[in-house]
Amino acid sequence: MCLTRFSYAVFAATLSFIFFAQPVFAFQVFLDAGHGGQDQGASRGKITEAAITLKVVKRIGSDLSTHPDIHVSYTRTSNVYRSLEERVQLANRAHPDLFLSVHANSSSDPSARGQEIYFQNVLDPDQKSLFLANLENQNMHGTNNSAGATGGDVNAILADLTHSRNIHLSGLFAEKLHKDWQGDSVIRRRSIRQAPFFVISNVDAPAALIEIGYITNPTEAHLLTTNRYQEKIARGITNAIIQFKELVDNPVRPSLN
Repeated sequence: MCLTRFSYAVFAATLSFIFFAQPVFAFQVFLDAGHGGQDQGASRGKITEAAITLKVVKRIGSDLSTHPDIHVSYTRTSNVYRSLEERVQLANRAHPDLFLSVHANSSSDPSARGQEIYFQNVLDPDQKSLFLANLENQNMHGTNNSAGATGGDVNAILADLTHSRNIHLSGLFAEKLHKDWQGDSVIRRRSIRQAPFFVISNVDAPAALIEIGYITNPTEAHLLTTNRYQEKIARGITNAIIQFKELVDNPVRPSLN
């Protein structure tokens, strides 16, 4: 690839902006409550994933709204259906600084329990992560996951750098969630995985998908329906988002000396 002196200057300036630019406007958080409408997700009796994720997401949004420098948007605020493509389109129009998709898990094993955190994969996912991602991606119809041509070598490099930055920041946010999101004392297991979920792979921002518990586990299913536990989940996730914002606002810049 050959760059003119002017192109190189633009490239260098843009590269610096991608990695080190300080935010000028409010920190944009986009919250996605999984499923909804005719797609109720996992269920146990009258307990549905769509209802629980919506309640938790609205609690997170309410907690974040007390911070004047954070702006919150949603894929849905009621029991309506949004396709995976629509969720991505809504998020990308908002140009968020962070995208978070909230789900509840299910398993054929009723003893399965715990919270799980996923961010976009750069390595081959393990079989369980791939299977779960395939389940969540089932209501995607005829969408091409791959990014189109960027129209030039410089743009392609910048797009790749932005993508790499988003994955890097997604991993940092997943670590914040893992550390600060405290579940009930009887449910301590939390894990971080990478998986090709459609929404977190196609949103142009740092992104994570969290499974807040197993609806198919009797203990977790009961907890997930209680106000106290939903508040506890929302508070922990809110704290992780605020800490992530502080990390983005005050990056540690590498020395060039």
